[in-house]
Amino acid sequence: MKTIVVIRHAKAESHAASGDDFDRKLIRKGKIEAELLVDRLLRRAIQPSIIFSSPVIRALATAEIIASKYKLVSTVVTKSFLYNRLYSFEDVEKAIVDSHCTGDIVFIVAHHPTILHLIMQMCTKKLEMLNPSEAVVVHFDTDDWNGISQKVCKSYEMLTALV
Repeated sequence: MKTIVVIRHAKAESHAASGDDFDRKLIRKGKIEAELLVDRLLRRAIQPSIIFSSPVIRALATAEIIASKYKLVSTVVTKSFLYNRLYSFEDVEKAIVDSHCTGDIVFIVAHHPTILHLIMQMCTKKLEMLNPSEAVVVHFDTDDWNGISQKVCKSYEMLTALV
């Protein structure tokens, strides 16, 4: 079984000092909620082998909190396609395959609303909203990352930072 965990970045400041959306930093509440979400994932024994993140500061900071809580080193890989454009499940599959991922679980940290489009492609579930520090855990009945974008998910669940 392969699992993709799609995570919306944690709560960020509404405006960066630079005025650039790319530079928005996590606020204290966001950092706490990201850690709470990781605690929930850890309790479910959901251990990523790699974390793909948007290069945007708030997403990358969220991914680094996750990696730190899992005590993972060098597992956050930034992918520019995860920011500011509509991407496909095929784009995600290519990133996973190109990374030579040998594990069964991949995390993706990205942005609303494009992650909703990705989730809909993976499990034909239309979500209206995914709040900061929320995740959708999607399971696929396959042993190979190649061709995963052509599969329909076996099951999925939503997780929030709140218990």
